[in-house]
Amino acid sequence: PDEVDALLATAQLRLLGGALGVERILVRPWDVRLNFRTGVVPRMASLQKVLQGRQLMVDVRRPMPLSLTLTRHGTEPILPTLVAAMRELAADPSVLG
Repeated sequence: PDEVDALLATAQLRLLGGALGVERILVRPWDVRLNFRTGVVPRMASLQKVLQGRQLMVDVRRPMPLSLTLTRHGTEPILPTLVAAMRELAADPSVLG
């Protein structure tokens, strides 16, 4: 069922986010808010590379500590799209520079 898929995707997102220094994740059907821990600043070039072509718009809500809002712009569901992007980021050791 869709609810179980959403629950599993959210759990994956939280695990991947924790490895990338994300302190808080707020998931809604149309956007996701990522708040990073104080002192954690991922490389913007890495973020841009991973999110490019994934139908997500990135808005920097606060620079310190970094807070991003990722908004869906297209037909792709936001959770699976973001989980795939976070997996790619977590596999790149230079992300947290």
